[in-house]
Amino acid sequence: MHEQVNLDQRLDLLSELAAKMPAAKVYFDTLVESLCEATNARAAAVWTVEGSRYRLQAERSLASIGIHASESVRVQHEQGLELACRSDERSARVVGGDGNFVYLFFAGDLDGDTFLVLEIATDPVSEGTESTFMAILAAFHETAREFRSRSTIQSLKQQLDGFHVWSERIPKWYACDHLDQTAFLIANDLLELGAYHRVSIGSVRGKRVKLTVISGTPVLDRRAKQVSLMEELMTFVARANLKVVFPSEEELAPSLVVLAENYVDASGASSVCLATWNLPLETRGPREARAPFSVVSLENFHSSRAEIPEELEFVFQQAETALGLAWKRDRGWFLRTGKWIDRWHKRLAASGWAGIGLGLAIAGSLVALFTIPIDYEVWAEGVYECSLSRDVFAPLDAEVVDMRVDHESKVQQGDVLLKLQSRTLDLKREELMTQREVAMEKLRALEASRLGDRRNRSQDPALPTDWSAAEKELRELVAGQNEQLGIIDKMIASLTLRSPITGQVISWNNTKDWISRPVRQGQRLVSIVDLQSPGQLRLTIDDRDAPALFRRTRESNAPVEVRFTFVNDPTVTHRAEVVRTAINAERSDRAVRSIRVEAVVSVGQNVSPQPGANVRGRIPCGDTTLGGLWCSRVLQQWRLWWYF
Repeated sequence: MHEQVNLDQRLDLLSELAAKMPAAKVYFDTLVESLCEATNARAAAVWTVEGSRYRLQAERSLASIGIHASESVRVQHEQGLELACRSDERSARVVGGDGNFVYLFFAGDLDGDTFLVLEIATDPVSEGTESTFMAILAAFHETAREFRSRSTIQSLKQQLDGFHVWSERIPKWYACDHLDQTAFLIANDLLELGAYHRVSIGSVRGKRVKLTVISGTPVLDRRAKQVSLMEELMTFVARANLKVVFPSEEELAPSLVVLAENYVDASGASSVCLATWNLPLETRGPREARAPFSVVSLENFHSSRAEIPEELEFVFQQAETALGLAWKRDRGWFLRTGKWIDRWHKRLAASGWAGIGLGLAIAGSLVALFTIPIDYEVWAEGVYECSLSRDVFAPLDAEVVDMRVDHESKVQQGDVLLKLQSRTLDLKREELMTQREVAMEKLRALEASRLGDRRNRSQDPALPTDWSAAEKELRELVAGQNEQLGIIDKMIASLTLRSPITGQVISWNNTKDWISRPVRQGQRLVSIVDLQSPGQLRLTIDDRDAPALFRRTRESNAPVEVRFTFVNDPTVTHRAEVVRTAINAERSDRAVRSIRVEAVVSVGQNVSPQPGANVRGRIPCGDTTLGGLWCSRVLQQWRLWWYF
């Protein structure tokens, strides 16, 4: 009981000291290893919770006596503790929670019912925390002495001294993916089994998740550890046709090598097992704070320790599970495609003749793509119109006083469609009529005076006889007024609008829309089409397809054919001939460049006239192959990307 109280005091001291220090993930990793070594723990699990300080709690799962634990920890980790109690310590892998880094460890070989929980919440990395951390380590050492010897803690302290330099390279803010948990679990198990003599931890840049387990021939001589681990790994990478970059041993920090060598003398193995991880770290800060990838490499050597096949098989199962999680969680197409290809490769290898047949079918399909010709057609869209159509516009600013036609009215050339009235012209005409009457009165008075003057001259020859200048001026004034009245009469006559062609009115609601309403000069009032005239298509094509159409037009002596259908009746296909193609590109309604194409419906086509109806057409531009067409499009896009 005294030992339990002493342990409780040590835990409280550790918690109090830890609360004063901002955290870094590298310290967490070291405490993970320290706790596992100090308690001889055979399993570990990792998850995250919110928080801002360290807490170290001990929990007795079956008999809650001696060691005090906070109720919050008990409630929060209830699921994980129950799982650990019900099952073997190696299968108790608890994952859950949210927030920053937290580590949960099970001490499975104490007295069978005690579990240690190390819960750590993080703050940004800060400088000058080494002394505080060493105080925590000392407190932890005193606590762990209840379980293990002092030599283990000294070894871990040396590891910490080397790790401190490397920790400065870690970004201030980052989060750990679920594979980070699995990686440390497997690494811890493999080290515990004693199958390796070196652990190298480095960093590489990248975004892919990679978890690989390789087994091979045992190394029988301890001196064989001089063989480069990276060469063996790259041989496997080349054989598997993978593109993975790992740092060389020379690029690893010296402090990491020190950490690796601490495990050399404490482990042993008689079989080969290589495990590598690229552990992704997600940044949560400025872009320049990029998170490195961790690479954990384990290299074994020969020893007299007996193999533990069952435990090694369990480790391989763990690795396979973690690799499956990597496939499921990774969103990159490369990993999913690689897994799909590998699965089908295995199926084909096991299927025999069926695999050969499938391979021949795939090869035949590829050959057909580049040998079987297909029609290369340019897609177009536009409207259908009658070739003979006219619009009637307002000649002047006026008012509609009479509308004699409506929608679908049939008219002959020259028939009156509507009448307009211009009050301005009417007032001008009345004013000119009044001025002409005054001038005519003056002219008649002048003529009467001239008759009287002739009689008086016979009696008195000395009277003046020159009346011609005044008469000439009046006659010119009257002639000008008559000319102006003629122009106004023609303008008034033009307000009576007549049909320019024989056809049918297609404008809608003419009487309702225009009667007794003012109109502006140039405003369209009535549209008339001759439904018996040949049909005409006004189409647009994508300017990227224009070179093919131009080439087809130059090389073909006959008119280029267009096969089109109405959007409202796509079951019937009609034919037309291209008569004109624009040489300039315009911006269409879809904000893309297009080329205008005009076509006339071929003679003999039974087309129901639908003026203004939307049509879609295809213009044959020669023969090609489907594979060649795809390659040309890809090559075109590549050229645009390469040169521009």
